[in-house]
Amino acid sequence: MQRKRMEAPILDWTKISKSLTNLLKLKYYPVAVKLFKNTGEIPKEARKPRVKITVCQFVSLAKTYGRILYGTAEDIACAYGISNLGFKELPEDIRSGERFVYIYAENREATKTIIEKIPRIEAGKFKAFVVAPLQETPVDPDIVLVSGNPAQITRLILGITWKEKFNGRLFFSSSAHSGICGDSIAATYNLNSPHLGIPCYGARSFALFQDDELVMGIPAKDLEDVVDGLTKTHEAYLGYPITPANLESPPPPLWIFTIRPEKPPENWKEKLLKAPRKIL
Repeated sequence: MQRKRMEAPILDWTKISKSLTNLLKLKYYPVAVKLFKNTGEIPKEARKPRVKITVCQFVSLAKTYGRILYGTAEDIACAYGISNLGFKELPEDIRSGERFVYIYAENREATKTIIEKIPRIEAGKFKAFVVAPLQETPVDPDIVLVSGNPAQITRLILGITWKEKFNGRLFFSSSAHSGICGDSIAATYNLNSPHLGIPCYGARSFALFQDDELVMGIPAKDLEDVVDGLTKTHEAYLGYPITPANLESPPPPLWIFTIRPEKPPENWKEKLLKAPRKIL
């Protein structure tokens, strides 16, 4: 269910970025994404790429090298990126399914359906966007992208769902197309809620997203709550890296993970939480 949109508060993005990186042991910088209706609002710190690149390449340059970049429709090499960020409509031959029939699906109608269901922001809503490493963002972002392996994303989801406002579960969908610009950015913006993206073929081919990499989009206004949830679940022994258990015996603490007919020991939870796992 879509939650009511609120303006992103001004937060200490450097502190939040360091907390995310520390709690999740991230390999890449969390990436701030800001969408602009007016190109005159683009911060002076942002630089334009020398050649046209894809939206996923913008993100990869920010997460890997710490680049602060901006782009308009004229700077984006991929029609999906232009459309999904709300700059322009897709070309008709893509929308109709003609261009990618027998590549995406078995017939034109099935191809058209896949393309229609890719998340995208309303065409014409925005004119430009900025990406930056969150710790150095020159502007309050709309969305923050967190890249990680499946175990790190597992931890991130546990941190998100700690908060009651997320209703105990995240819902996301994918066709394995437009994994960054569509599923991680546009879906997060449209739903105003965290949304997981599986990097698409283009993101892995052109932007060098790795085989084991996933990307979670999070509304920037939710980041303080996410960090709080990550901290609390870490202290409750749900930290990262995940500690392996002996495969031949029940994982400790026994009474959390194993269903037994016996009554659990008294005060087991109080004893556990009195000695929270330290954040290293």
